[in-house]
Amino acid sequence: MNSVAWLVSCSLAGPAIGAIVLPAVPQRLQSRLAGGGAMICHALAVAGLMLTLDASLGLLPGEFRHIARSGLTAAFPFVAALAWSSVALLASAPANLRVHEMLLRAVARYVGLAFIGFEIGKLRHDEEMRAFFTSSGLSVWFMYLVMSVETAAAAGLLFGWHRAWAAGALAALMVGAIGTHVLNGDPLGDALDACNMLTLTAAIVTYCAIRYVQKGRLGGQNGYVEQRTTGLQR
Repeated sequence: MNSVAWLVSCSLAGPAIGAIVLPAVPQRLQSRLAGGGAMICHALAVAGLMLTLDASLGLLPGEFRHIARSGLTAAFPFVAALAWSSVALLASAPANLRVHEMLLRAVARYVGLAFIGFEIGKLRHDEEMRAFFTSSGLSVWFMYLVMSVETAAAAGLLFGWHRAWAAGALAALMVGAIGTHVLNGDPLGDALDACNMLTLTAAIVTYCAIRYVQKGRLGGQNGYVEQRTTGLQR
């Protein structure tokens, strides 16, 4: 099994392991683990953005940058595990809102900073990106539209603006990116970032959908109680 296939396998196994292990941990320990996981997630996100910026600045030795980038790639299954752990915790223990919200915010910021880094990289390699889009049968204006949507959605995830819509837009774009690579017959590694981001954005969308349903049920129950109380008062 080559390294790319191994990373894909780990990225798929990470969410499954996280969704099973963390919800089984005692609630008091969950909070500590979630806090530590969120801190690591933030650190990985900032480190990734710093490496992207350093690619332009050239402050770090190339070999060190390569090792650091490989380490961040290898750490992705951990982030995926956190993302789907937040979904599992929300579904199994919705009252423990602080823990799964902490995890989801960290993952959302990770995705937001990752896409900011992607956009910086695309701007640095504008000619290559133009060539890729045109060779894929897509217009250059569409490339800039995609970059604009990705930037806006990344800002939404970073600052908590319309989180579900932002993640949904990015997930749709990642499906399109993966499909484009498949149609082009590109190597699996070319679609690895898109697959990784799809894993995380799908978790965010799933979390928001479950939260929406839970709020609707709670609102319905509150409305029913209010009606009953009003009726009794009358």
